[in-house]
Amino acid sequence: MGLFDSAKRIIEEMYTKKGTQGLMDVEKMKACRDIEGLIDFLKHETITVTIGAAQIALGEMGEPALEPLLQATNGAKQDVQKNIIGALGYMGEPALTPLREMLQNGTSFIQTEAASALGDAGEPGVDLLIKILKDEEENKDIRLAAAFGLQTTDNKAATDPLIELLEDKNHWIRAAAVQALATKSDDERAEKAFYEAVDDGLIDSAAKQEFDHDYSKMLKKSDIG
Repeated sequence: MGLFDSAKRIIEEMYTKKGTQGLMDVEKMKACRDIEGLIDFLKHETITVTIGAAQIALGEMGEPALEPLLQATNGAKQDVQKNIIGALGYMGEPALTPLREMLQNGTSFIQTEAASALGDAGEPGVDLLIKILKDEEENKDIRLAAAFGLQTTDNKAATDPLIELLEDKNHWIRAAAVQALATKSDDERAEKAFYEAVDDGLIDSAAKQEFDHDYSKMLKKSDIG
């Protein structure tokens, strides 16, 4: 599902009876600081806009919600884990340590979601992802997940480290950096670096196969390839 389709779905859900009621329920639980009730939304809700509202509410509650959220990930299905880890991203600094542990020790799915949450966690999360990316001794898969996390952030502090990674000795890291730069078309430096990387043949055909929809859109826009 593309960005436009996702946004359209969220808007439509907001005006359904179920969506409206869900948002009202989240507000009530937030006012009562009903952490378990909000976590239940992340476990059972199917309305995207309600899930998002519950994630934000739990994130804003901060540290008191941290341990219940972490406990709720145990044995949960992937879609529930995704919802819970997303809430940790909205929590910001209190969740950095557990998110870092998930990135270090989790399954590939957990690593990707944790990296995405760190990208949403504000400046401290972005700083952590950048630190991981710059560490050439770090596990390649963890560095790749960190690069994915920087795709999800609109923090322009990520641009320079991503450009630096275009010189990384690992071609998959270079490819991941290009992919992340491709998501930042509102940043002139990122867009320029992306075009130059493609022009210079910095990424090979195998790496191109890993690229997502954003990469394809940028290629069409620039008429490269």
